[in-house]
Amino acid sequence: MIDNDTRRFIDELGREQDRMMLEHERWTAAREAEREALMQKSEPEGLLYREHENNEQAAATESSGLGLFGDDRDHLLARALGFAISQLRQERRAAIAALQKQWQDDLDSRDGKIMHALARAAYAGERAEQEAYETVGRITRLELLVRKHLAGEPIADIVELTNSRRKSDAA
Repeated sequence: MIDNDTRRFIDELGREQDRMMLEHERWTAAREAEREALMQKSEPEGLLYREHENNEQAAATESSGLGLFGDDRDHLLARALGFAISQLRQERRAAIAALQKQWQDDLDSRDGKIMHALARAAYAGERAEQEAYETVGRITRLELLVRKHLAGEPIADIVELTNSRRKSDAA
């Protein structure tokens, strides 16, 4: 249902359209008169012009039955409604974009927190793994030294140092 304010607005648009159409018709008539005057001034001899007596205006296009007024105001109304719908669509797109940005920010924040927690856990796991490999390496070297010692082989890696420190230097 169309309220009274909208109806008044549409009526005002129709009156404005009528005024503009009248102004355009006057301008077109003045322009035609100027063109005809120019054509008559430059008429060379020997040319014949035909004059047509059927100069009535073409019939207006028939309305599809969907208009309110049955004239050009229907087109103006359609344009005004199209503009209003376009504005509503733009507002809707802006609201959707704002919600999508907020949603993405929330996801980024959540993902950042999860990644930080994973990085802390991964660092602790990597550090424990590194220490485990170092411990396995030390145990392997010790096993090798023990096997060499039990086999009676000289162990080149072990260097015996004499105690050359004085007792006063010891802490």
